[in-house]
Amino acid sequence: MINCQHDQRTVYLVKETIFRALHLLKLLRFFHRRKTIILLYHRFTHEGSGEAVEKNEDYTISIGTFERHLEHLMKHYDIIPLDDLIKHYIAHTKPPDNSLVITIDDGHESVYSLAYPILRRHRIPVTLFVVTDYIGGEKEVLGLNQLIEMTGSDFLAIGSHTCTHPLLTRCSHETLRKEVRLSKQFVEKHTGSNCHLFAYPYGGMDSLNKNTEELLKQSGYVCGLTAFGGMNDKHSGLFRLRRLDVSSERDLERFLRRAYAKESPLLSKLLKTFFIQLNSLFVFGRRLYYGYWPMNWTERNRNRKRLQETRDNGIKVSSLETPLVSVIIPTCNRQEMLLDRSIPSVMNQTYQNFEIIVVGDHCTDDTSTLVRKIGDKRIRFYNLPTKTHYPLDSDDRKLVAGTGPANKALELCRGNWITRLDDDDEFSNDHIETLLNHALRYKYELVYGRVEIETRPNQWITVGSYPPKRGQMAHIGVLYNSKLRFFQYDTNAWKYVEPDDWNLFRRMIEAGVKIGFVDKVVGRAYLGKRRDRLS
Repeated sequence: MINCQHDQRTVYLVKETIFRALHLLKLLRFFHRRKTIILLYHRFTHEGSGEAVEKNEDYTISIGTFERHLEHLMKHYDIIPLDDLIKHYIAHTKPPDNSLVITIDDGHESVYSLAYPILRRHRIPVTLFVVTDYIGGEKEVLGLNQLIEMTGSDFLAIGSHTCTHPLLTRCSHETLRKEVRLSKQFVEKHTGSNCHLFAYPYGGMDSLNKNTEELLKQSGYVCGLTAFGGMNDKHSGLFRLRRLDVSSERDLERFLRRAYAKESPLLSKLLKTFFIQLNSLFVFGRRLYYGYWPMNWTERNRNRKRLQETRDNGIKVSSLETPLVSVIIPTCNRQEMLLDRSIPSVMNQTYQNFEIIVVGDHCTDDTSTLVRKIGDKRIRFYNLPTKTHYPLDSDDRKLVAGTGPANKALELCRGNWITRLDDDDEFSNDHIETLLNHALRYKYELVYGRVEIETRPNQWITVGSYPPKRGQMAHIGVLYNSKLRFFQYDTNAWKYVEPDDWNLFRRMIEAGVKIGFVDKVVGRAYLGKRRDRLS
């Protein structure tokens, strides 16, 4: 049996050796010493419990990893309170070189039981943003007495993260006003201190606008923190301060190198060119190691035979004028975006003969209840009894996150056609109608269109061209005949350094599936707080 962990570790060590030999992080830190980093954490778990791995998509980090983060930060950065940073920006003075701010969102109980003792021991300044209606509620949330105790510490400040953690731009003006002001009043009442720091729920580009910023100013807040990613300087807007989400990052140094590189376009381009060449060698070696070519040859022949048998048994492309379309949505504890964006984009389709199959990757929140509350018989929810096993390496995990629930959704489909949607993305209103009409008219077995992808906050690119190739097809823009569902998502696609969607489409292409292209945007893939695509 191939030791995949050994392979991942070898690739990682080679890259790390190169970076450390070049002292790259030290050079980047010096070059960007005038910029301030704001880090974002969420919840914590015991070292070695396995919970951190299981909840990797749920913003969880082991307390041991958190301690290692702090050791690195205390050694190389000047950790300052968020209040001090705001004062510098308001007074137009420079913060200390290599200054850094630590923030924690939501108010989970693990902040008190696990993170707080470490922060207190080292007296590390931190700002905790709490969702006030949750305080004292569920067992995993901070109790009021715990919050009050921490407030008594001179190194910990409390800020508002609203009352109920809604997407503020979707709220009415009255609801928005209550979320912003009542949460501020709660903090001030129970802590006895002025609450003037605010963090936007979700923190993506669609989480704030001019109205939210103006209301924050009117309500007495002095700043608003996002989760855009990036660093801050004197030109950063006080109500659009950027944060780097390190909630599930095991290797902080590698994460910071990437963050610094993004702040240096020229350096980033040079490094990208160098590592594209280096990566091509890794890809070749990894595929050789895992026997990619003989395996692919065998599977291609098998798929061609299976496809021909399916056609011989009648793959009817145009048998119905209004065929049933199955929309599959894998999810994992992402109920907010699922209910606010993804499912509504399907419900608003111009073509209404569809079913929605939502499959949870062992969801532990109330996604099931909330989906069923929609009350539409076309929507079904199934929760996997155990979580899909994904590779530990974050880069590898990104390639295949969601494959487990996606394959289960394929099993549950009843429709004549299938299309997939991620739980934080959305279809255009005519997504199904556009792709289905094209498939029926020209008797294609698979059709795909163009997709808008958010690469950086509020920065979009459009992908999609013919003939199909990697980087120009995304599952959000694809519709295919359900007779092709014997093509399953490959949970091992990461071994060949292929994204799960392209791996699936490549196998279909090589098998000879009849493919058509529509030169029209049929969906949007958001950056938001997407951790690992699905995750």
